[in-house]
Amino acid sequence: WSLYSDYVWAADLENMFYESKSSGSVISVMLGSLANSHQGLVNIEEKEDDIYDDSMLHRSIDPGAGAFSYHARTWVASMDIDAGEEIFIDYSDAYFNREKLKHAPRKTDFEQGKKILDEITAFLERKKDAGEKVDDADLSTFKNIVSIYSERTASLFPTTYSSFMEMLTAKPTDQLPWSTVSHPSIEWITQNGICLDNIAMERSTITQAGNGAFARRFIGEGQVVTPAPLLQIMNRDTLKMYKLVEVEDKLVCDENDTEPIGDQLLLNYCFGHVESSLLLCPSSNAIIINHCSDRQDWGGQCGGGKGPNAMYRWATDWDTNTEEWLSLSLEEMQEVSIPFMFRMDVNTKERL
Repeated sequence: WSLYSDYVWAADLENMFYESKSSGSVISVMLGSLANSHQGLVNIEEKEDDIYDDSMLHRSIDPGAGAFSYHARTWVASMDIDAGEEIFIDYSDAYFNREKLKHAPRKTDFEQGKKILDEITAFLERKKDAGEKVDDADLSTFKNIVSIYSERTASLFPTTYSSFMEMLTAKPTDQLPWSTVSHPSIEWITQNGICLDNIAMERSTITQAGNGAFARRFIGEGQVVTPAPLLQIMNRDTLKMYKLVEVEDKLVCDENDTEPIGDQLLLNYCFGHVESSLLLCPSSNAIIINHCSDRQDWGGQCGGGKGPNAMYRWATDWDTNTEEWLSLSLEEMQEVSIPFMFRMDVNTKERL
């Protein structure tokens, strides 16, 4: 297991089963990596139409063919989403069936909990109407009874009457799941959040580069272009590809041919060092920002010796834990469960 393994999707589920001879995995940045999953509050879903575009380069002529993905995913809101609400996607039951997540409530737990909530509410109302006292003991009794049948469902219910009444003031249709998450104000998000929509993906002006990042609005020099949470791959050799042979209807590495035949596409989008096995791979739209150097004329808006208009910076001013992470050894970094961050600055030029 590695941190990165929690952020991949099955290729056959994403209509990418023809990309390799064996079942592969797909890394999906932005919502596919940044959005959490809450089985009771899923509010976006993937648009079924797979976006596949290989028209930018000719597979037989252009040297850049195969250096970037031809696939794209589109997410749409599956319900109305208010400003300030967190975005949640469905990771599937299989994701939560793993040992470390077995206690996380599933969709069925919230559905059963809603029925129980209605019954508890009706009982407490009848008790109050009869002039009887309602106290915490009633809630504890109900929670204990529910736990006999499902500990996951029982975990959704509070044990105090005040907490129960507070839960009833949540969104009418999602009282149980809504009470399990925090609700930062729009003001808090505005002050503490980092904008992800400063850049848009369009065809790059650099030949053979595929798509690129373009400024959607004026970005002043020194301003943050986009945050880039980094997921660590501890051993870059895991991205090497080897010749496969068929053994008992299964594709396995050829034991007689131990030389790699190439690297997986993901390597093009990660940061590393030739003397280290560690790779740091962005999980945001930072990956669409192309390389530009004044040491070589790359053409397009990068030509004429203009050089780059963006730079990498560790996010020490945004993420207070960065300084601590930078001092970790390779072995200690294996245990880090929160991605690294860095930021980019850009001047007023249009392309990035």
